Amino acid sequence: MTSCIKLKILELRNGTKLEFQKICDINPIRNGYTWEMEYRGSFGDFRIPPLGHWSQDMVKGVYTIFQNGKPVYVGMTKNLATRFNRNYARSWKRSNASPHDTEINKKILETTEAGHLIELYFHNVSDELKRDEVETDLIHHYDPSWNILGRPNESQDSAWGNDNRPIIYGRRYIARKGLTDEERQILKNWKKKHSTSSDKNSKKHESNFSW
Repeated sequence: MTSCIKLKILELRNGTKLEFQKICDINPIRNGYTWEMEYRGSFGDFRIPPLGHWSQDMVKGVYTIFQNGKPVYVGMTKNLATRFNRNYARSWKRSNASPHDTEINKKILETTEAGHLIELYFHNVSDELKRDEVETDLIHHYDPSWNILGRPNESQDSAWGNDNRPIIYGRRYIARKGLTDEERQILKNWKKKHSTSSDKNSKKHESNFSW
């Protein structure tokens, strides 16, 4: 008996349709653990399939978290299983975990505790630049609510180029190649705005573009 692969279709802004394969449901309440951390709140400890039978190129791509059938988060990764099983699921155990990882962990737990269905879907993209482009396009097109910096406004650290193409979300470079002269100037102004008196902090801001 062959297993049925569940797919969802997401569209890029140019109308291109991409197939996303369902990896699993994510539910720390039913298929994992929950932990209460003093001063830090509740966290979930969950797992997605390890995907050990996939090749190194197959685990690279763009993933989407759906809540009740609606995309609420879009991200990209070089290794899907590592991204979820180590970075997100165990962020509460790591002293060096990024605020972003712990925030996604908490959102998954809070949403499943409220009785909502959380599903993980994945689209394989082995080329890094193409992953950037697909992730950026989907965030801009669907404006998923968990991509906190997905809605540009004056209070957010964002820079936008021609045709409303995002260059920066927060302190993360989105379009690192193929910028127009105008967009390079936008990026230059953004870097100047966020420069600090500490060269160390400035370099840290410039390099922190990988979620």
